[in-house]
Amino acid sequence: MNRTGCNGWLGFLFPPACVLCGESLRGNHTEDRLAAHSVGQYLCAGCHGDLPFNQYACSRCAIPLPADYAGNHSQHRVCADCLQQPPPFHYSISAFVYGQPLEWMVQQFKFNAQLMYAPLFTGLWLDYLQRQPKPGALPEALLPMPLHPARLRQRGFNQSLMLAAGLSKALRIPLNTRDARRIRDTPHQTGKTAVQRRRNIRGAFEFVNTADYRHLVIVDDVVTTGSSVSELARQLKRAGVQRVDVWSLARAGKSR
Repeated sequence: MNRTGCNGWLGFLFPPACVLCGESLRGNHTEDRLAAHSVGQYLCAGCHGDLPFNQYACSRCAIPLPADYAGNHSQHRVCADCLQQPPPFHYSISAFVYGQPLEWMVQQFKFNAQLMYAPLFTGLWLDYLQRQPKPGALPEALLPMPLHPARLRQRGFNQSLMLAAGLSKALRIPLNTRDARRIRDTPHQTGKTAVQRRRNIRGAFEFVNTADYRHLVIVDDVVTTGSSVSELARQLKRAGVQRVDVWSLARAGKSR
């Protein structure tokens, strides 16, 4: 029996179930009700609707904002922090607010090596990107947030690279994995204040602009305070990159 036939029998004997509630996804037209990219292979429509979509966000840092901030339909909302001190990147987009149940899903993926979440997250991300206003010209390449070699050996994979690879393939944007390196194995950012995070990450990256890039996108799984993406963006700009954007799966609110 070929692989397609084997997968068909496995799907019949063990029908897929929602990764959150366990509801069977066979015969309930979930895939018709959800967006494309096979999201319906992993989530039922109810759990998909429970995800914390980042509907209103700052266009510079993607932090969640109230619905009435600068007008309900404004495509150029900018938070007070970015107005007072603009970040070193031009534009940010983040599909979700980092809250439940997405937070649990990300932790399963990132810390428990539940790699099945990678195609689900990529599909959710692509659906979100397709519904957003076009930010202008596409980047020359996607740059996944690098891990220090010691952290990579410990975890076994770079979650940002896995997500960026899926986006790269679907959007036909080249993936660059060689030019950015994390040269300091900094302590985890969890539990640190915004000031402590900025100090902790200072000097952690280096970037060599081998292809003379002018427009790059940093891809990260979760942006908390923005200190890591800001530090990497500064290195990119020092190397001659004129425009740096940030795409993240989820963005934490200001309280984190």
